[in-house]
Amino acid sequence: MKKFKLESIIHSDYQIVDFGYTEELEPRTYKEFLQWIELNYNGPLNYLADHRKDIRKSLKDVYSDCESSLVFLFDYRSSKKFIEETKPKNKIASYTVGFEDQDYHFWIKEKLERMGRDLQAVFNGLEFKLSLDIHPVLERDLAERAGLGWFGKNSMIINQKFGSYNLIGSLLLNQKLPLNFRPSVADHCGNCTR
Repeated sequence: MKKFKLESIIHSDYQIVDFGYTEELEPRTYKEFLQWIELNYNGPLNYLADHRKDIRKSLKDVYSDCESSLVFLFDYRSSKKFIEETKPKNKIASYTVGFEDQDYHFWIKEKLERMGRDLQAVFNGLEFKLSLDIHPVLERDLAERAGLGWFGKNSMIINQKFGSYNLIGSLLLNQKLPLNFRPSVADHCGNCTR
């Protein structure tokens, strides 16, 4: 099958700044995640250490028919800039004021569902499941596997062009698609202490 250009169906209103594709279903950092849990670094976030920690071992445990994943970065740099310029009285996270005044979970979910339906119109029999930060997926690891960036010293995925002010949303797919793979991105932090 001829290679498909995903850009042909991504509309500007998706507000996707970058995307990648992977057929690698198991996270590369799962052992480190388990060690992090054993050291109780999850603090009061008990959901990271309960039965869902085992589900994070493979995308097949999240979606049994999973064969591949499309991973998208949604930019919130403009929200960061707005907060810096307006200097609100209370400290708030940058990602909470963007996304058309909606909770970003709902906003990104709507964009991913539209993207999934657009893909279904192109690929017969395609089924998908959404993945956001509320699902048991090691999402930064998934973004790294899709070639979207590297783990920075801030523990976030840093995209070489768009930095780390991005939220990650994914489509877990029941098919392998004729898309190009991007190579893993080398760590560009080096000795930077910024």
